[in-house]
Amino acid sequence: WRAARGGSYFRNIDLEEFFKKLFSEDGGPQYVRDLKPDALLYFTDLYSLESRVAPSDEPLPKALAKSCRFPIALVGFASGNTEVDGGLALNLPVDQLKKEESTRGSVIAISFAGGFGAREKSKKPSKNNLLSYTQQLFSAAVQGGVNRSEAILGPLNVFKIDTGIGTFDFRIARDDGFGVHCDLAKERFDSWLATWLKRFGPITPAAPTHAHRLIRPSLSNAPLSAAIIREIDERL
Repeated sequence: WRAARGGSYFRNIDLEEFFKKLFSEDGGPQYVRDLKPDALLYFTDLYSLESRVAPSDEPLPKALAKSCRFPIALVGFASGNTEVDGGLALNLPVDQLKKEESTRGSVIAISFAGGFGAREKSKKPSKNNLLSYTQQLFSAAVQGGVNRSEAILGPLNVFKIDTGIGTFDFRIARDDGFGVHCDLAKERFDSWLATWLKRFGPITPAAPTHAHRLIRPSLSNAPLSAAIIREIDERL
C-alpha cells in the first residue's frame, strides 16, 4: 500500500547516512575524487533514460546513495527523485575500461554468481504478488546487462561472489553482510586473483644476479642511441 501511494517499500533506510558512517568518517574520503584508485560511480537517470557518472566533486555518500537507490524498494515515485540505481541501465560497467585496455592494462570484473535475485530463482513469479513480479522484472533487465558485460570480458576474467544473501535482503546485507559474508568473499577473491595473475597477469622479470637496483646508462658511454635511452628512462 505504501509503495502504491508513491512511498518506498522499505522504510527508515537512509542510504546517505549509512555511506557517510561507512566511508566518510574518521578522515575517510569526502568526495568522489578522493577515492583511490579512481572510481566511476554510475547511476540511472530516469528523466534522460540513460546511465550517468557521478561528478568528481560530489559528496561521496550522496553519489553512493544514488548508485544504490533501488526504485520502489528504496525510493518511491512520489519523491520526484529520478536518480536511481545505476545497475538498471548499466550493470557491471566494463565498456570504458575495455576501451582503455591497451594503455591501462587487462580488465577484470566482480559480479554475483547465479544472477540477479538468485535466491528467488527457484520460485516462479506470482501474478498475484506485485512485489515478486516487480523483482523478477528488474532481475531480467539487470541480468541481461551482466551477461553482456561478461561476454565482452570473457568468463575467465569475471570473479563471481557466491552468497546466500538475496538481492532484496537489504537489511541482512547491511547488517550481516559486512561480517563473515564479506570476509569469505574477500578470501575467495584473493585466491581467484592469485590464480588469474599466474595465467594472465604481467610477466615478472627474473631477479638480477648482481645489481640490486636499476641503473640508467649515461649517454656519454652507452652504445645505445639517445632515442632508446629516453624510451627506457620513460618506462622505468
